[in-house]
Amino acid sequence: MLRNGDVVELEVDAVGPRGEGVGSLEGRRLHVPGLFPGERAAVRISHVDRQGVRVWADSVEIVRAHPDRASPPCDRHPDTSYRRGRACDGCAWMSLRPQAQRALRLEQVRALGIPAETIESDAPLGYRASAKRVAFRDRAGRLRLGSFARGSHHGASMLGCRVDHPLI
Repeated sequence: MLRNGDVVELEVDAVGPRGEGVGSLEGRRLHVPGLFPGERAAVRISHVDRQGVRVWADSVEIVRAHPDRASPPCDRHPDTSYRRGRACDGCAWMSLRPQAQRALRLEQVRALGIPAETIESDAPLGYRASAKRVAFRDRAGRLRLGSFARGSHHGASMLGCRVDHPLI
């Protein structure tokens, strides 16, 4: 039986709806942000739903990395700077090279039966067609546009974001 705080090893075989890695263990689906299909990692259980079917976890150590794993180009990404209230978590796949990000997105779109040409673009990160943003006040009281840091209601500003469309 999986419980909060347990550390287990997980093989990721799919991508979840929020871009998280998903794998199976003890008949349950474990969702782990920051992991990708083909990776194996030690993960710490952070939440087991009431029915015990879906489980959320955090990566502790990557045992086998995706071949296209790379250092994210954004200094706000949790992989480069996980200071509370600073990491935006808005780009679930930023730790992959752009061609691998595009391939995962195409896989998701095709699985939904959506024609791939609806997300095609010449821009390196052009497959990104939407963004969910929230308005919040920063510590100085200024109104900002951004997202929430994962697992919190702390706003993370999108000023200087490398992937948002310039009109946003």
